Amino acid sequence: MATGKEEDIYLVLDSRYLPVARAAKEVVTESGQWQLRVLDDHIDAVLSHEVVQLVGKKDEDAALLGKIIKARGDRIVVEPMRALGADVRQNLRIPLRFDSFIYPVTGKWQGRLAVQGNDLSCGGVSFYCDAVLEKGEEVEIVLPVCEEPLIVTCEILRPRPSVNGAQLYAAKFINLIDDEVTFLCEAVFGMQIFNRDTAAK
Repeated sequence: MATGKEEDIYLVLDSRYLPVARAAKEVVTESGQWQLRVLDDHIDAVLSHEVVQLVGKKDEDAALLGKIIKARGDRIVVEPMRALGADVRQNLRIPLRFDSFIYPVTGKWQGRLAVQGNDLSCGGVSFYCDAVLEKGEEVEIVLPVCEEPLIVTCEILRPRPSVNGAQLYAAKFINLIDDEVTFLCEAVFGMQIFNRDTAAK
C-alpha cells in the first residue's frame, strides 16, 4: 500500500464540473482505490454524489473520474473509472472581478494600462482593457488573488465579445515557475469552493 502526501490536495467536482469540496489524498491501495479526507466540513456535499471528478493542483497530479464506494467520517474511498485529460485542471475557471494593471513585455506601447479582471483559471485570465492589444502580444499582469499580489506573464490570445464598452481579452499564462503555478491553483481552488458556498447561502 502506497501512502500519499498530506499536501496532495484535490478539487472534487461533480458531473457538471462544478466544485463540491477539497480533499487530501491519503492512500492509494494496491488495487488502485483512492482514500481521501474531505476538508472544510464538506463531506455531506461530497456524499450527495455517487460519481465525482478529482483534479489535482499540480501538472504531475492525476485527474480522474471515480465512483465513491465507501465513506466513514470525513474519509471516502474512490474507485477510479477513467483518467481525465490535463486540460481539466487548466480549464477550471472562476468569475473574478479585480482592478489591476498590465505592463508591456512586447508590443508598441509603454508604461502601464489599467485593466479589470473578468475570470481566472490555472492556465490563464481574461480582463477588460480600453486599449487595443494585439494577438500574440505578451504582457505582465498583477493578480491580487494570493496572500501577496502575483506578477505573471501572459500572452494575449484573442479579443472576446464584450457588452460594457471596454474590450475583453483572453490570455494564457506563460513562463510560470513551479511556485507561481502552485499559488495560482491554490487561489483558483480556494475561490471555487468559496463561490460555491456563497451561492448556496
